[in-house]
Amino acid sequence: MNINRMKNRLAAVLLLGALTFLALPDKVSAAQAQGLPWEGPLAKLQASLSGPVAGAISIIAIVICGAALIFGGEINEFTKKMIFVVLVVSVIAGAVTLYDTFWGASAVLI
Repeated sequence: MNINRMKNRLAAVLLLGALTFLALPDKVSAAQAQGLPWEGPLAKLQASLSGPVAGAISIIAIVICGAALIFGGEINEFTKKMIFVVLVVSVIAGAVTLYDTFWGASAVLI
């Protein structure tokens, strides 16, 4: 008996929720169109890091990693691998800026 009563209450709550959702579509779509509060600062950061800042950071990282590999003396394997990882990441991050610098057109990296 209690199970039927709980099923009826659940059905009523779901029906009320669906009717509320259908009755207020403008409010729901407006809430979705605003975006999340942290999207603005992240878009600013992305724009900042994808321009000349990315090129400068990647060139600095390439120079530092190259110097560490050349003048590092005895470096253990873990440190060498980390230097190579930083070197590859900096080349990938700066690829768009470097491509734009050399050929005057921008590239899109996925």
